Amino acid sequence: MNEIRMMNINRRTLLKLFGLTAFTGPLAWAHVQGLDSDEDVQFMKKEHKRFDVYRRLFNKRFNAKPHIIAVCKTELGVQKAVKYADQHGLNINIKSGGHSFEGFSLNHGGMVIDLSQMNSLKLDNDHGLVADPAVSLAQLYHYCLPKGRLLPSGSCASVGLSGITLGGGYGLFSRQFGLTCDYLTGVRLVDVKGNVIDSDELPELLWACRGAGNGNFGVITQLRFKTVNAPTTLYQHRFRAYKLTPKKAAHLAKFWFKQCDTLPNHAFSAFVLNRDTLTIMLTATEHDEEMEQVLSTFNGVMDKNDRLKPDPIEIGVQYYYGHNKPLFFKNISAGYYQSFKDIEACAEALFTQVADTPGAIFQINTLGGRSITWHE
Repeated sequence: MNEIRMMNINRRTLLKLFGLTAFTGPLAWAHVQGLDSDEDVQFMKKEHKRFDVYRRLFNKRFNAKPHIIAVCKTELGVQKAVKYADQHGLNINIKSGGHSFEGFSLNHGGMVIDLSQMNSLKLDNDHGLVADPAVSLAQLYHYCLPKGRLLPSGSCASVGLSGITLGGGYGLFSRQFGLTCDYLTGVRLVDVKGNVIDSDELPELLWACRGAGNGNFGVITQLRFKTVNAPTTLYQHRFRAYKLTPKKAAHLAKFWFKQCDTLPNHAFSAFVLNRDTLTIMLTATEHDEEMEQVLSTFNGVMDKNDRLKPDPIEIGVQYYYGHNKPLFFKNISAGYYQSFKDIEACAEALFTQVADTPGAIFQINTLGGRSITWHE
């Protein structure tokens, strides 16, 4: 598992340090007046022709309507938006990529600070990455990989870098290199009173932003990262089994867990059950004897091997970019399993429910791998 050195400080202490209240807390309603858009921020109310475009989330289940959307183009624009919300008692939610599964990038009747226009990034001479909050993962890989650099992160193309970093940042490369937040070296944010704070001046802020979650201490306006040498190749393997009974699916789940116990750290795997069809996905950045053994074992029990060819890494990651348009979906539950024993008692009943529910998908991803410490 990834390891981050903990400091003797908690959320309440940080709030006192900054003089903050949480961004997601309820604020009193007040009459809104004096909206002035400029080159730093555009304020939109529901009458604006692009209001519905900017309130759209990746999960189409959510249809809340904020009173104002502040489309910020600069850090100064974020300051203006936050100060306006503070002065008028508006609850704030922050939207960069809009991929929150439960719609936490949106609110009803308050202000949404939209950062989608703040999406530039650059590598410095020491391979450090400086990024705006709304850089998408597709942008990130398209920019860094051809330059031979990698910031380990997720795979979905339109996810915003700030959101995934603040939440940890797990993806195809995490077992080999660690989480996105492990590589975070600095942030700038606007606090609830509109002040700009840089973690270089307050190191505890950096600690708090390395995977602790979104929406607590302010609006992130800049992120700074270390990067690593990018692997050159992504090896992809996909096995399938068809017409499974719940009992057979449970048997294959047990088998998958056992194989993943010995999976090399440069590999990632997912167990994906959809009705009565199982897909086992394997990716790796190397092709060695360990992988040969794993592939041979899966080949002996699954119905089909798609036999995908390896790709240059900047091409291979694109196969996992996912849907680029909003979808209706519901994430029913999530958990961490140490082994198949954690779900063995309910596996058949669970897979029966998956088989009987159109559109339901049950997925398990591998975790573990690289251990990163604070000063590495």
